[in-house]
Amino acid sequence: MIVLDPALGPEGGHHVALLERVHSALESGECSSPVEFYSSRKIRKSLERFATDQIRITPFFDTNFYRYSATLPNIAEANGFIAALGKEYLAALKRVFTESVLIDEADPTAPQRAHRNGKLIIFYPAMQWVHLMAVQFALRLIGSAVSGHQVEHRVCLMYNPGRNHTGEVMNVAEWLSYKMACKSIAAYASVKLYASDYELAEHFGRLLELDSPLPLHPQYLAEMGDLAAPPAVQKSGKKIGIYFGDAKSDKGFNRLPELLEQVIPTIGADDQVVIQYTSQGNCPRVLAAEEKIRKFAQGEPRLSVISRYLPAEEIQAILFSLDVFVFTYDVHHYQNKSSGFLWLLADKSCQLIFLGESWLSREATRLRLNVCVCAFNQLSEVLQGLFVEGRLAYSEGSKNSSSAYGGVESEYRERLFAPFFQWLCSDPRKKLQVGQALGDPMSFFSNTEFSWSDKC
Repeated sequence: MIVLDPALGPEGGHHVALLERVHSALESGECSSPVEFYSSRKIRKSLERFATDQIRITPFFDTNFYRYSATLPNIAEANGFIAALGKEYLAALKRVFTESVLIDEADPTAPQRAHRNGKLIIFYPAMQWVHLMAVQFALRLIGSAVSGHQVEHRVCLMYNPGRNHTGEVMNVAEWLSYKMACKSIAAYASVKLYASDYELAEHFGRLLELDSPLPLHPQYLAEMGDLAAPPAVQKSGKKIGIYFGDAKSDKGFNRLPELLEQVIPTIGADDQVVIQYTSQGNCPRVLAAEEKIRKFAQGEPRLSVISRYLPAEEIQAILFSLDVFVFTYDVHHYQNKSSGFLWLLADKSCQLIFLGESWLSREATRLRLNVCVCAFNQLSEVLQGLFVEGRLAYSEGSKNSSSAYGGVESEYRERLFAPFFQWLCSDPRKKLQVGQALGDPMSFFSNTEFSWSDKC
């Protein structure tokens, strides 16, 4: 398998999470094929620890992958970006095809870099429309370099194409840009497009004028269920998680000092608030918030601040120990934007609090998690009301007893948390085993009608 990820290196989040996930899957035997990552040339030295004889990390891309993540470029800017990134994708693909030898599985003379069943899988995470156009640019120019290779390009669509959850197109220019890009790249039989979540599957199904949602790829942040919950520990106080992940303004990091001033005075002496973050130190507002948080923690034993990267196992262990997790994300920014961190809490029993309605609260409801929505200035009152004599004041039987999604939750949850590597290495022409059915990816190219009960 080849992963072409120009954002791996300078960016953290799900880019590093995928690398870490592959590393752990190879160690556990869940994934048996060697994997090569083509990353940014600016890859952090700390990520070199993931390189093994089964994982090769090749610094390759110079283009700033997220240059237009916040703004829509004009035509000249877009063309320049697409051409620059497209040439890099082209060079990467040529190198891949030059180094890869595709053979039949039964051949006993298989060289080391051969690919099982003669199929080379190239995975593209977190693609936006300009990235799709860049890959299409590369595929159009690569010509005979791919002849004789059985290649499958699996493309992950993780970003909203300009449509809100009610079906209204919010940004016509963005919607049309995605439509052009998706239809252009979908014309290649070797390309398979997948959505990252329920709403995106609906959006891209409509954008591509399909009769049904686009197929879903399983999330790859963690294999749900492969970590057992640690034994319950008797504790006198409650444990509240308030922020985990990269320090970003749109995730509410800058509001943490104000939130701590509101929450800390109202919790018990044995209670604990946990904050974990990593910072690149390049945003003045984030740096100012960091300084305030450090000063606040110096004289406050109930506040635990972890200002460094944590491996997935340590994150999971902390999440299992929480009674409550508070999402501080900006609800306007995340109204129609997803966050994979929510999925890490899907197999935990803690109460989730959202400071306003957004994709996060809708997704938590779809997954039938413990959801509570309140205003920023109501958080202390809500936290106090959640606990009775040191225990959460909700019962297991009351978890989202009402839902706006009917019977879709169990099917969606099953597809979202299906084994990622089994899906990735599966034959797209065959259905997976019961319990892992993600729908036939080839249905993308047909007009066959299907429903959420058997496809996503």
